[in-house]
Parts: sequence; C-alpha cells; structure tokens
Amino acid sequence: MSSSLTNPPIKADTAWKLVLDRWFHEFLLFFYPNIASKINWVLPVEVLDQELLPLTTDAMVGKQLTDKLFKVHALDGQLCYIILHIEVQGDRETRFETRLFEYSYRLYDRYKCPILTLAVLTDDSPHWRPNHYQAEVWGYKTHHFDFYPVKLLDYQSQADQLLTADNPFAVIVSVHLSSQTTRTQPEQRFHIKFAIFKQLLKQGWGRDAIRSFYTFMDGVMRLPEELEIQYHHSIYQLEKVKGVDYITSAERFGIEKGMQQGMQQGMQQGMQQGMQQGMQQGMRNAAKRMIAQGSDNSFIQLITGLSSEELADLKSEQ
Repeated sequence: MSSSLTNPPIKADTAWKLVLDRWFHEFLLFFYPNIASKINWVLPVEVLDQELLPLTTDAMVGKQLTDKLFKVHALDGQLCYIILHIEVQGDRETRFETRLFEYSYRLYDRYKCPILTLAVLTDDSPHWRPNHYQAEVWGYKTHHFDFYPVKLLDYQSQADQLLTADNPFAVIVSVHLSSQTTRTQPEQRFHIKFAIFKQLLKQGWGRDAIRSFYTFMDGVMRLPEELEIQYHHSIYQLEKVKGVDYITSAERFGIEKGMQQGMQQGMQQGMQQGMQQGMQQGMRNAAKRMIAQGSDNSFIQLITGLSSEELADLKSEQ
C-alpha cells in the first residue's frame, strides 16, 4: 500500500449524536453512574436539541460542536434538564467554559428548572481539564458556574478491556481512543478498525447495535479511499464466512467519487439522459477501482449492480 496515504478529516459530530440518541442511559451508566441512579427511566427522556439552536452564537457557526439537551424526570419527581457537550474535534476550544455558562443560564431563564451541565473532553492534552466558569470585578466574584467533565484520555490504559465490556459506551470510548492513536497512520487504522469490527461480531452484539457501532467507526475512524474500499471488502468477506448480513448500505462503498465524476460528465450532456449516463459511468469507475484492489466479482457486482458480462468487459480493458 502507498505510504503517501493520509486519513481524511473525521466526521465525529454526527457520529456522537447518533450513539447518544440511542444509548443515553448507557452513556450515563458508564460515565456518571450516580446521576443515572437518580433518574426515573420508566418515564420518557425527551431530546430537545432544537432548543439549543437559538442559543448558538456567531462564534460557533461552522464549527463541529456536539451539544445535546435532554429533559429527564428524577425519582423524587423533580424535573431536570441535562445539557451535554462533547468536544468532538479533539482540540481545546477557546471560550469553552464561557459557552457552557451561557447555555446554562439561558436555558434556566427559559425553563426555570435546574440545568445540569456535563462535558466529554476528547482531546489528547492531559492537562486541559476545565470544570468551571468564574468572573469577577476588582477581585469580587460576580459569577461562578460548575460543570462536570470526563476525559476520554483517562481511559487509554483500559482501551482493550473496554472493547469487550457489556456497556456499548465502553466500546465507543475504545473506538475513539483508537481513532486518536491512528490519526496519522492510515494502514494501522485500517487493521485496527477491521479488528474492532471482528471483535464486535465475536461479542454477540445484535444487528442494530452492530450497525450503530459501524456508523460511529465510519465517522471517527475515516480511511483514505483506497483503504476504505479494502475495509468494506473485508467486511463483506467476513459476513459471507459467518453467514450474516449486518451491513446493507454497501451501495455507497467505493462509488461516491466515481458517481460524482460520472454525473458531472453526464449532466453536461443533458439533464435526464446525462444523469442516467453519469450514474452508469460512476458505477463503472467504481468497479475499475475495486478490480485494481483485487475485490472478487460477487462483491463488485453487489456494490455496483453491474452484470457478469459488463464486469468481464471491464476486466478485459484493464
């Protein structure tokens, strides 16, 4: 494989939101078990992310920020709002403490209910551990606000054990840490990503859980196109051996770039006819790349929809 490969930027914001919507209870059990024990989980948890949109400042626009707002009921009947912030970029954010303070007081002003603020720090700096906001004038404190962070870096020594734990968020943490350690190592990330997928199958997670893990990994452990195709080919082969079918979104594997190029060419020739021709050309481009990668015929046909004859013609052109 080429040593010049580089990993593309991660897309962690959407990945984190998906797993939090699915596993918020498990998230609290893993990171904040005392808080989880105070909540009445018989009553529904409301996700109110749209309430955060009016609170977004100009300084936040364009940034990958994962902020979640949950409305929960305590066992004693008290209504509470939990705001959760995840520093998905893995970098120290300027005005971090100030932003969480602003969210908290604006939400309190709206709901007149307690606002509990939690934060997940995904950066690799062991010394950055913000936990409060404070303002003062001439030495006199005017505001003091506490929030409660967890640092994923603190789990680094447990990464292997986390992968075999029963709580899905232990797996999420392990995946994220693997993403950090392979940030500049595409080949190593490829091997670790596939090894994690095999371990998840071995653990016996259900189909929906496997798909959620798979989606999260695709967001935080992105690979160069060449390795991405090989990764999905490996998954396809593994599923064939095990006789399972967890991943059904294979139609997008390895074809996005080819489809875009083909559609652009086709659209220049005329809207409807051009788009059809572009789609066909995109599929052919994708098939050529997979042939070059050594993918087997059945996998290529599954991905592209090409017939055996069309595939044979492409191979004769190589």
